[in-house]
Amino acid sequence: MERDYLKQSIGSLERKKDLPSTPWISILTSWPVWALIIVEAGNDWGGFTIISDLPKYMSDVLHFSIMENGLLSSIPYIAQWITSILSSILADRLISKRLMSVTAVRKIYAIIGTVGPGLGVMCASFVGCNKTIATLCFTLGVALMGFCYPSIHINSLDLSPNYAPTIMALANGICCLSGMATPYVAGILTPNRTVLEWRLVFWIMMVVMTISSMIFGIFGSGELQPWDDLKQHNLKEKTKKELPINKIL
Repeated sequence: MERDYLKQSIGSLERKKDLPSTPWISILTSWPVWALIIVEAGNDWGGFTIISDLPKYMSDVLHFSIMENGLLSSIPYIAQWITSILSSILADRLISKRLMSVTAVRKIYAIIGTVGPGLGVMCASFVGCNKTIATLCFTLGVALMGFCYPSIHINSLDLSPNYAPTIMALANGICCLSGMATPYVAGILTPNRTVLEWRLVFWIMMVVMTISSMIFGIFGSGELQPWDDLKQHNLKEKTKKELPINKIL
């Protein structure tokens, strides 16, 4: 039953057999693809900053114990899990009822899911040692990352169902650089582990996430790209075979 439901729901996105070779030139020169890669990188910058540095901030600045740190560091991700489910349901409703286009949903959700966390974490750094408000700001910021699941995390399927794995591999490979850079940058900028030093780390995070989301808002797309069209490729190949040599020359 579940398999039948999935076939009915995403049957149109099924990967075609006998695909031509990967259109690398088209992929690497596609604005929507690069917009997706950039916003993924920005989102990963924020995500890795929070994953690797939030427990340190809670210990260094808010002075949580190890037990409190472990518990409170998990709360934002529980909120993100809930948000990802609810935002996905809402996205499906907006698209299925034609209240918004796929592109509009992807862009708006991407902006919420990237700018929101940056603002939440930034606000947390301005409340000083107020543990309650800081935790609420962190929780709200990380929760808003849930909006990225029905937007940038599935956008490769919008652009190219046939080559979505290739696009995802390319994006994830580049975005791993964020995971390598963020702990290093945070370590350099927080030698004394003061609030002001951490605030600079969070400022950088917010700027990176905001700029990347704006780029996706301008150049991103939720539409199928021309180079994914297998029929068009087959037509070109057939035309080449049937066209007389003298016509080509």
